[in-house]
Amino acid sequence: MFAKKSSSFENQTPFYFLGDLMVTTIALSICFPIRTIQRRMQVQWMPWWKGSPRKDKLFDTCVRLSPLRYTSSLDCLVRIVREEGWTSLFRGFMFEWTGAAIIASVAAVAAVEVEEYATDEL
Repeated sequence: MFAKKSSSFENQTPFYFLGDLMVTTIALSICFPIRTIQRRMQVQWMPWWKGSPRKDKLFDTCVRLSPLRYTSSLDCLVRIVREEGWTSLFRGFMFEWTGAAIIASVAAVAAVEVEEYATDEL
């Protein structure tokens, strides 16, 4: 007697997923180089730091660091691009993007399930 109305949200789920993925990709593209510079500046060895527990020992890093310390974030950016190329600012980008894609797909599926549950209760 009563026909089940199709949810308009369910029909647009792929668009929400793609929109979420697009916004996440743009955000990662902007923030990832900044985070790379931040990490490089955090792992540089500073023998003048008095609170350093390992004043006499260098530690091994995954990326070869320059023997000279970075003096600022801009100096770090320029030297990374000059010495390693601009693509080194995006090392690990696909790993982060894959995680974001998984989260976006789970959120899209969960949104459909919540919408169906909410309409069934009414």
